[in-house]
Amino acid sequence: MKANKIWPRIFVYVLVTFSFTWVVALLIVLKVIPGYFHYATGFGPLIGAFTLFLMDRQLWSTIKELLVVKKPYWFWIGGLSPILLGALLMLVLKIIGYPSPSLSDIGKVSFLGDISFLVVPLWIFTFGLGEEFGWRGFLYPELKKKYSSLTATLILWVIWLAWHIPFFFYLPTYSNMNIGMIIGFAFSLLSGAILLNWLFEKSGRNLSTTILWHGMFNLITASAFGSGNIAMMLSMLVIFFSLAIFSSWVLPKAKVLNFLR
Repeated sequence: MKANKIWPRIFVYVLVTFSFTWVVALLIVLKVIPGYFHYATGFGPLIGAFTLFLMDRQLWSTIKELLVVKKPYWFWIGGLSPILLGALLMLVLKIIGYPSPSLSDIGKVSFLGDISFLVVPLWIFTFGLGEEFGWRGFLYPELKKKYSSLTATLILWVIWLAWHIPFFFYLPTYSNMNIGMIIGFAFSLLSGAILLNWLFEKSGRNLSTTILWHGMFNLITASAFGSGNIAMMLSMLVIFFSLAIFSSWVLPKAKVLNFLR
């Protein structure tokens, strides 16, 4: 497909997605609405994707196709891997006698305080469901009509990174970043884009898997629990694995990387 066929559709997606998220964020910054509306910003990508699905007159069929679990192994192991790895890292820290965060901190999130077990559906159904329907449900497959996995991921990353800009004006974990931390955040987001796009493909283009992964990763890293060592270690594992995936894309003839293809 020619690039000029997909870019008008991507423009509409970006316009709708950014408009919703940035308007909600602006209202939070201006204190028109409470800070807990931050969790509604995650629905911007979903609304953008649904707009295009409606334009194609394929909303319900596309939703069904994306959410049906085609490979249960990838859904359970891949989707729950942040939790599984987090538990393993906690065990390792306990064995070596190194301090680890308290499990009770997982339920403590910005603007809502301690919401206990409700934190699980919060992350899955806001930034998990909301973001993944946009980035992996529409944007990545649309870009793949024209570009390679690597190029599509790099383009997605730039758009995804720009989408986060309003959060730096009111979310403490963003506004407290210095230049070095912002560069690190951008690199971490690129790593996440690589891994999630790869997981999307390996699971048979199943969005349920990436929604679960995204929600579980936020559960570990975006709560009060995320201020501890485990969140940092988990993020490093994501970076290392994404580098391996990246290598498999740029070195297609390297046999040692066959397991990633």
